[in-house]
Amino acid sequence: MTSKLKLNPNPTFELLVSVPVAGKLENEDVLFTVKHLPQTKLAEMFDDGIVYREFGKEMVTGWDIDAPFNQDNLMILFDNYPQSAFLLFKAYEAEYYKAAGKN
Repeated sequence: MTSKLKLNPNPTFELLVSVPVAGKLENEDVLFTVKHLPQTKLAEMFDDGIVYREFGKEMVTGWDIDAPFNQDNLMILFDNYPQSAFLLFKAYEAEYYKAAGKN
């Protein structure tokens, strides 16, 4: 028997983001836990002019790094790794809309 699509998806999902680190040849992979929002809520966020850092603040609920997850530490991450907020957004977008690319 095949699994059935849930009308309401899981409220969160995991997202692997490869973050560049100054002075290192290899990026560091960070596993984030992010919210799943319906398309209408995502559209509202962007209609309001949300930027990548604000997107991260709204969507991230946890992570797998060497510091506890909280909003202050998230802002420190974004400050210390300038591309991380943008890359988080791009990874979210790719995961969220991946089904469209398979058709």
